[in-house]
Amino acid sequence: MRWILDIANGLFYMHRCRECHGNLRGDKILISDENVAQITDIGMSRFRKYWSEDSVRGCEQSDRWTAPEVLGGANPSTFSDMFSFGLVCIEIFTEAIPFPEYFSMGATEQILLGERPSQPEMMPDDFWKCVEQCLHPHPYHRPSIYTVLKGSYFKNID
Repeated sequence: MRWILDIANGLFYMHRCRECHGNLRGDKILISDENVAQITDIGMSRFRKYWSEDSVRGCEQSDRWTAPEVLGGANPSTFSDMFSFGLVCIEIFTEAIPFPEYFSMGATEQILLGERPSQPEMMPDDFWKCVEQCLHPHPYHRPSIYTVLKGSYFKNID
């Protein structure tokens, strides 16, 4: 949970600065020598329109962390970051990418159909409820990162 708290604090800072990540996923999180999770590639999604078609094709794997509204053509937002955050939390608990049983397009299809991963075995029930809210199909029904940080599941973390 320590890394999840670090990621949540990073998102809180970004969202407070009115910035969204737009491409949050496990491989965009680095762990420092001090065992602190740090978000990388902040704001890079805004340059997506300048990427060549070949470089975008290389990014298809990130679709499995992408909110359904963004897959449908909407711009990334703090709401879509929250969807990605929920999947990153699952990724941390399972040590596997979301929808590992599917290739990229199959994972995208599952997200668009409303399918979501199941609760990881080691994830506490109260935190799972938070993750489920983050994965809500409608962006405005997802919690803000501030709401997530207020949750009791982070109270006993140093």
